[in-house]
Amino acid sequence: MATRQQKVKARVASNKDKYLKLSKGDAWYDIEKLVCDESIYPRRNILSSKVNQYKDAMELGQIFPAITVETKNERPTGRILDGWHRYHALLKQGAKEISVTYVECKDDVEALRQSYILNNSHGLAYSAIEVQDYVKTANDLGMSYDMIAEDINKTPKKVQTMVKNFGTTKDGSTIALKRGLRHLRDNSNVTKKQEALNKAWIGSSANVYVSLLYKYLDANAFKTDDVKFVKLMDKLTDKWMEIRKTL
Repeated sequence: MATRQQKVKARVASNKDKYLKLSKGDAWYDIEKLVCDESIYPRRNILSSKVNQYKDAMELGQIFPAITVETKNERPTGRILDGWHRYHALLKQGAKEISVTYVECKDDVEALRQSYILNNSHGLAYSAIEVQDYVKTANDLGMSYDMIAEDINKTPKKVQTMVKNFGTTKDGSTIALKRGLRHLRDNSNVTKKQEALNKAWIGSSANVYVSLLYKYLDANAFKTDDVKFVKLMDKLTDKWMEIRKTL
């Protein structure tokens, strides 16, 4: 006898184009016409673990909310305001048409705010870095501190402080610096290397990382046959000795 999961997969295969596992929305929409626009989306990363979790749950019959899509002048733009993880889960299933709900937005400011509010109402909580990124994007779009404060549930004064911690790149654009790198705000020319570092930075003081590395070495916790680690340590040592001569 076929298991429940086998029956679900058989149903998916027989009706793949319109197999959605989403609640009924305003319309059916061609999944290939959907757009993931980072400029108006508050999430920093798409988590593959969450995508796979949603995919598995959908295949087992769980119903998810319809994906929210922006409209302008009552015409769909295809930009996803809410539902990137669901969208990627559906792509993995080979869905062709999906159920969507429309939200009218007159401009990018309204699209950004709607996206932030929708994503904040369910699912993953925003990280401190994602809130900071939202403030940066909202500020770039000309939103007032009062409007931004209302969205992130902070005071306008707090928003002003966050903006003061932004750095400036060589092309004049602003960059939301993470904790541990905010001293770079005093440098009016944040370099490409510093931008890349800020993107990868977890958000702690460099002292934390150095201290942990020292303890790691002092405890003899590293693998002596880890060739990659040895090479990285050699590069680190050479770079530090080069810098140390200038201090």
